[in-house]
Amino acid sequence: MKNTIVAALAASITGVTAWGDASLAQDTNGNNYRNAVKGMTIDNVAGSGTYPRVDFMDPATGQCSQTPQGYSGPLGPLADEISAHIRGPANLKRFAVYTAQPPKKKRSESSHLRKHRRHAHGKRHEELKKRGCGDIVTATMPGSGAVFSFTWTEGCAGAAAPTPAPEAPAAAAPAPAAASPSPAPEAKVASYSSSDNFISGSWSRVGFYDAAAQKKEGVTFLNNKGAEGISGGWTMALGNSLSYASADGCNPAENDTILADTTIASVEEFSIWSDKVCGPNGGDCGYYRPDTVAHHGFGGVQKAFVFEFTMPHRPQDPAGPAQDMPAIWFLNAQNPRTSQYGPVTCKPWPGSGEADVFETLAPGEKRAIAAIHGNTGFQAGNVDYFDRPTDAPIIFAAVFMDSKLHLKVLDSFDFGAGSGPSMIDQVRSSTVSGAVDVSIASVY
Repeated sequence: MKNTIVAALAASITGVTAWGDASLAQDTNGNNYRNAVKGMTIDNVAGSGTYPRVDFMDPATGQCSQTPQGYSGPLGPLADEISAHIRGPANLKRFAVYTAQPPKKKRSESSHLRKHRRHAHGKRHEELKKRGCGDIVTATMPGSGAVFSFTWTEGCAGAAAPTPAPEAPAAAAPAPAAASPSPAPEAKVASYSSSDNFISGSWSRVGFYDAAAQKKEGVTFLNNKGAEGISGGWTMALGNSLSYASADGCNPAENDTILADTTIASVEEFSIWSDKVCGPNGGDCGYYRPDTVAHHGFGGVQKAFVFEFTMPHRPQDPAGPAQDMPAIWFLNAQNPRTSQYGPVTCKPWPGSGEADVFETLAPGEKRAIAAIHGNTGFQAGNVDYFDRPTDAPIIFAAVFMDSKLHLKVLDSFDFGAGSGPSMIDQVRSSTVSGAVDVSIASVY
């Protein structure tokens, strides 16, 4: 039986979740749970806002500067490139990531767009008339190839001054020049629109990993163990940067290394990125810590991730704040590329966005929840939970589809290069629609 629940985060400064359901079970840490589910959808993951994008870091002194970065549209800041993170105890068996391309069809031209002209000497030359307010402009995300449309706002009535054309997300756009001491910089807004008709297009597998076969394609494993002379860096002021992860996932490696078929212990974590290395700092990946290992993440408003994993109990691991508390989550890639666990002035979090898709909240906990973190108005949570796979592995899909985040435990999946569309259909066909707020989650 399908049901819909409201899971609004409290508006208090403490961030306490107010679920308002007397039937909930509460653990000793104050976390609420209701029913075990096989899938859920967080709807209307979208909106407008700003977050503090890092535009300068000095690893030696710890001094950093930030500038407002705007976002608007489906997935909010999570339309930027994101990275996947796994905290132990966990054993990743297989992984795949798919991104969508729109169907190839002839596009109608705007009345403000002249046809492409080709000169006899072979050079192609495009002439564009000045775009008008409300024109739809199409752009392609570097790295992922995802295609977006946004609305041109320059010249719109009521505008105080001409507005620059919306840019690609900060993770894939060059960093702007440093702002002068005065006045404060204006936030730049990336605005996207998309629709479910992309499902009729092509879903391509852009990353794959198989632990048993020791095979990977299109992905790189990193962790926060940067060490000078190995990979990444460490300073007293900022601590460890990102580094290539060793085969056990727990140490730095000199170069891109495949993850072994192993269980990482409590507290340890690694992240999954594209194997595409970022260009010069401030370029295609935006700004990143100067001494870090910098790779592209996975961008776009339509992207799907499939994990096969176990999360065994490890009571023997050293006691600590995350002892026997495994998790899977996604971050805006700008966060770990600057300072995931560093000073607040040196990272864009939480406004840059975070999606917890399979997270335990207490030591030894068998229930995993899902939540969205970001600015006020870009937050959501759910009291229903997934069962933690302590013995046999499960296959779990996280599908970012326009303004929805679909999460589902799959009965089976072959992880093949052409398996994306069927998996997407399977996940979407069992979701509940009709929610009207980012804080509403549908479960089934």
